[in-house]
Amino acid sequence: MRISKIIAGIMAFCIMGMACPVVNGVSDKITAYASSETEYTEGTYEHLTYKNYGDYIEISGCDELATYVIIPSEIDGVPVTGIGNSAFYYCKGLISVTIPDSVTSIGDFAFGSCTSLVSVNIPDSVKSIGEYALYDTPWFKGKQQQNPLVIVNDILIDGSTCSGDIIIPDGITSISDFAFSGCTELTSIIIPDSIESIGIGVFSECTRLISVTIPDSVAIIDEMAFSECTSLISITIPDSVATIGITAFFGCKNLESITIPNNVISIDSGAFCHCENLTSITILSPDCEIADDKSTISNGWDRNNNNYFNGTIYGYANSTAQAYAEKYGYKFVALGQEETPTGDINGDGEFNIADAVMLNKYLLGGSCEELSEWQNADLCADGKLDSFDLCMMKKKLVEDLV
Repeated sequence: MRISKIIAGIMAFCIMGMACPVVNGVSDKITAYASSETEYTEGTYEHLTYKNYGDYIEISGCDELATYVIIPSEIDGVPVTGIGNSAFYYCKGLISVTIPDSVTSIGDFAFGSCTSLVSVNIPDSVKSIGEYALYDTPWFKGKQQQNPLVIVNDILIDGSTCSGDIIIPDGITSISDFAFSGCTELTSIIIPDSIESIGIGVFSECTRLISVTIPDSVAIIDEMAFSECTSLISITIPDSVATIGITAFFGCKNLESITIPNNVISIDSGAFCHCENLTSITILSPDCEIADDKSTISNGWDRNNNNYFNGTIYGYANSTAQAYAEKYGYKFVALGQEETPTGDINGDGEFNIADAVMLNKYLLGGSCEELSEWQNADLCADGKLDSFDLCMMKKKLVEDLV
């Protein structure tokens, strides 16, 4: 069970605890609340609890006795426009729900784990459906059996049972958060240019996902979007992307290199954390805001769990990429000024037989846990160390003696 499910359950329990007694359909107790964002009053209507924000109402909960629920289009003249996070979560007796066309959004886990829910009408007015909004309901399972891509109102709400190579249909306007999360049989996916953002955790833990085609329409790659995609080798980020979210590529251990286009204005914390085989990252925007943390770009960690990066960060001279690299002691190469490997793998300022011995020991699986200057021995310039580099190192040593 994912942490988000547990949190949603707690939220649902708290919401249920706020139910008020009903008199003639409307609560006899209205309580005023104020948050840092906006003020609202809370009340009840039949089996429902709600939040009244003045010009719109959001359904926030439902009691356990509810079986056939018709959500009103308005309460006391105020339109009902949303069904809140976890509003009906775990209402095991709920069989049917009718949603009016005044509603435009359905929140995270809104009907999650309603294990008797077989009938849900979702009007065309609904333009946003949150993560796991209908998860673990008979209605949802029936949709999955009809098509592994569960689509409602041009919103792709689930693809977790997909397998192989998938093409998302044209015209899909959004993908719900975590829609493909844990889809271990998904190998490649093509996203249509009607999509403008890749949401939270959409492809997280898709462990066999190798290839992703992202269109130029995408502007945001949100947090955890590709986290733990352990088979992903390479990905092309289009010029349209402006933001790479928190832990977006966390744990993509086979990702070898990546180029961040010029239009990206921010790379959030942990975006490329624990990318074990990442040897090269090129950041083309000289002003890109890079989260000030060693884990933002890292491919390993030491005995004390401190992150490090022993690859190369490429960027323009005097850029934020250079400042980030220098602060954390990462190797930086200015674009247009790429260095030639020197062979000095032990970082003592000289190239000699000791470097060849160190590389040989590393290739034999010796005690070299961290080679902070390993790029100096990459004489084949292929982003890795192998026996070919050792042969070239030996050749270079002979040439230097002649």
